[in-house]
Amino acid sequence: MGKIKKGLKLYNLNVDCYTDDILGFYDMGLYDYIELYVVPENTHTLRYWEQIKKDKNIPFVIHHAHSSHGFNLALKELEKQNLSIYKDTLGYADKLDVDTIIFHSGMNGDIKESARQLKAFGESRAVVENKPYKPVSGEAWEYCVGCSVDDMKLMLDECGCGFCLDFGHAICAANSFGLEPYSFIENLLSLKPKMYHLTDVYDMSSEIDAHPHLGDGVLDMKRIFSYIKDDAKVTFETIKDSKTNLNDFKKDMLWIKDFI
Repeated sequence: MGKIKKGLKLYNLNVDCYTDDILGFYDMGLYDYIELYVVPENTHTLRYWEQIKKDKNIPFVIHHAHSSHGFNLALKELEKQNLSIYKDTLGYADKLDVDTIIFHSGMNGDIKESARQLKAFGESRAVVENKPYKPVSGEAWEYCVGCSVDDMKLMLDECGCGFCLDFGHAICAANSFGLEPYSFIENLLSLKPKMYHLTDVYDMSSEIDAHPHLGDGVLDMKRIFSYIKDDAKVTFETIKDSKTNLNDFKKDMLWIKDFI
């Protein structure tokens, strides 16, 4: 089990609330990069993240907005809106000097449309993340696009982009398809992930995604880490318990340090 690059997941709206922990935890080696989800129409927060990067020379990965914030590549009628949101996100990607922008394929639509729109961006830094089939509770959408191996292969082949393997999403999708979860993950590994998303899993038979802390679930972490390439980026997307500190993330990272 080799060394990994550990990612801290934050939103561009998390301005000022975690500053001491963001800087201090980086000095402690608890994480190696920040994966920043960009909520559209909030470019005023970019200056804060530029300063964070400048203070410690922290590397960034961008997670593009998804359907929760109006971006849905799978629907042709949203093409103009999708392009506008993408251009809004480019300011973060360029100013923070990222080499990776993570996209979702969309909801309630056609994977071929998703591929067409993403390809049209001409975004060399694009990486597509696999999804569960069922959306989280409370969403208006019926299903996610980009949840099968074939969907992901089509996106990668058509767009020439990279792949982000989300283990929790893969398990949920496998359950929707009636497949054994670890075998499904192994099939996704054939697409040669560029990076990974990881949390624990409460229920290996669930179709609904959750983000429990490491050690709070039933995921076979030894098996999962056998799938991850040495020096790969792994963003830990466990839930944030506090709006004022990142103590829960610190606990997760100490857990994973002991585990590895």
